[in-house]
Amino acid sequence: MAVVCGAGRLGKTTLAAQAARQAQQARRAVFWIRWQGDPGRLAEDLTRVAQDLGLAEERLEAARRGQAVLVDVVWEHLAAVAGWVLVVDNVDTPARVGPGREAVASYRGWLRPDGAGLLVVTSRDTAVGTWGRRAQLVLLEPLEEMAAAAVLADAAPAAGSEAEALAVRLGGLPLALEAAGRYLATATSRYRSFTAYREALDREFGDLLGAEHPQAADPEIARTVVRHTWDLSLTQLRTDGYTLARPLLHLLALLEAAPVPRSLITPALLAGAIGQDVTATALDAALAGLH
Repeated sequence: MAVVCGAGRLGKTTLAAQAARQAQQARRAVFWIRWQGDPGRLAEDLTRVAQDLGLAEERLEAARRGQAVLVDVVWEHLAAVAGWVLVVDNVDTPARVGPGREAVASYRGWLRPDGAGLLVVTSRDTAVGTWGRRAQLVLLEPLEEMAAAAVLADAAPAAGSEAEALAVRLGGLPLALEAAGRYLATATSRYRSFTAYREALDREFGDLLGAEHPQAADPEIARTVVRHTWDLSLTQLRTDGYTLARPLLHLLALLEAAPVPRSLITPALLAGAIGQDVTATALDAALAGLH
């Protein structure tokens, strides 16, 4: 069980897709499931995978009659059949995977490291405690300066020689690099050089990279837009009980783009910013959630 994890739009799905292509070329049985927040749907999808790999109908009938537990029947079969690769994409809400209230790390639910093939999960959740010690976490980070500059230069080869400075300004985030490169390569854009675009970001960040998308209510579209892909994570944090994560990030965003001493971020500072009482425990939880 490998968990490809990291912040939004760092290339988790892209990496998993490449692994799936290589597995297909090696003549392995490859399956792709998109997590949609519905454990019942995931159960159906995984059961179908097991059937495609030869799960006997009588074993399923036993589960339907209550003589066996379906999740165990499925994984007993996946543990007995080798040579498959299964990708479960966008599991950003692992606490909901189930069945029931089973945590993923208990390895009694729908995601387990017990198969004879390879289970690949992609997620924004990078916590070892979420996935358990038997899962191999593949943590993705933003691109380093040279690689990020190469992405920009490839996308907009006529935009000048200052790609590295813009790459640093964009934090090496692939989604932001892609958006900037696409803008610079468009003949009708107001800014056609890396330098002009970087300078314009200080004045027009909201228009260039922070603009709202009219169809952002669709999570699949929201994931492709710089502004909204981060909003998805903040909304999920709030749903998971980290109610101070969003206002804390707003507060941090007002500070200089430099290391901020942890001692500066106090309950009183946040309380003054949002106009409500803040406990040290709640602040610690919000920081941990953002991390």
